[in-house]
Amino acid sequence: FVVFLWFERRTPEPVMPLDLFKIPNFSLANALGFVAGFAMFGALTFLPQYQQFVQGSSATNSGLLLMPMMIAAMAFSMGGGQIISRTGKYKAFPIIGTVALCAGMFLFATMGLNTSKTTTALFMVVLGAGMGCLMQTTNLIAQNSVELKDIGAATGAATFTRTLGGSLGVSILGALYTHQLTTHMASVEIGRASCRERV
Repeated sequence: FVVFLWFERRTPEPVMPLDLFKIPNFSLANALGFVAGFAMFGALTFLPQYQQFVQGSSATNSGLLLMPMMIAAMAFSMGGGQIISRTGKYKAFPIIGTVALCAGMFLFATMGLNTSKTTTALFMVVLGAGMGCLMQTTNLIAQNSVELKDIGAATGAATFTRTLGGSLGVSILGALYTHQLTTHMASVEIGRASCRERV
């Protein structure tokens, strides 16, 4: 990443002009896209495992059980696009999307062994609504923040930051997931060993 930034600063026609990040709206849109990618790819990676290992779903069904999130994301993205195209205003969507995304992540943090599939689906709808409000709106904000000659670079940068957020989301959440899993399994194994000794 450091080498990439070094080259981009010294190349006459960079793929991603770093001067664009001096524009406040452009930087904000990319930051929101990063968070949205973090949440989306993290959820898509680890929710099916929760549904398989905790809720007892099959591998196929765990994929199908993601539909509430994806349908909500699609519906809010399309609905938001229609409203923006008719009114020309989009300021409310990043705010609503950020609130819904944070609420969805908080709700997922409350899930446990006894969380039902219906409750999980409702939590997914909240997260999907946040993603739907943010995904295309952040692209639109990034494009509207720059000059016409930089629209392609702005779109590429927005996609790059969202993908970067997804990559980090999977890796960071994966590290947390593995740590919690191994810690819990070790404590369970210690408990079983102490029970055997008592017997």
